[in-house]
Amino acid sequence: MYKYKKKEIIINDLKKYVGNEVLFECEQFRIKYRDRMGIVGNSGIGKTTFLNMLAGLDKKFDGIIENNFNRTFFVPQFDEFPNWLGVNYIIRRAKHLSKISDIQGNFIIDQLGLNSLFQQKYGTLSGGQRKVVLVGVALLSLPDLLILDEAFNGIDDNKRRELFTFLNKWIENNKITLIFVSHNKNDLALLTNKVIKIKNKRITF
Repeated sequence: MYKYKKKEIIINDLKKYVGNEVLFECEQFRIKYRDRMGIVGNSGIGKTTFLNMLAGLDKKFDGIIENNFNRTFFVPQFDEFPNWLGVNYIIRRAKHLSKISDIQGNFIIDQLGLNSLFQQKYGTLSGGQRKVVLVGVALLSLPDLLILDEAFNGIDDNKRRELFTFLNKWIENNKITLIFVSHNKNDLALLTNKVIKIKNKRITF
């Protein structure tokens, strides 16, 4: 008989190495359904590496990371699309692949102001506009686990406030679990309610 697994990430006896050196370790933890988890730590300490491991993109570690979410979407710190791709194509393809309803899809597009970018190539966008496109693709993909790595760098303050207001409502209404890396304490305070710290080669909660 099929046994239902709760939507959560289970971590046990985790160790990540770089060469022969331990980058970080964690004995045991669970990221639970609908948690909003911020990850903090100094630059170069392994935050992005940890996100890649949680997303299943990096499997070279000792221990267990069990991701029981149905659909994980990872928004990386750096660009993901070729410069020559049109924004319209990127967004329409994301809608097509997820089979999101037109009502939901158009609502996300309108709230993020993506219509105004449709005639542009990805490579012509500013850094902040590229980030908004990446967040849009993530939401259109209907994830139940959303992982964001410095996803709002380069976005001006006014746009950031609008974006966070929308994101908070969307995450709450669609029951999305969030894992978010940022050096901006205000961003973390607005989007998260729990904190993971990576310090002295240990992950603590």
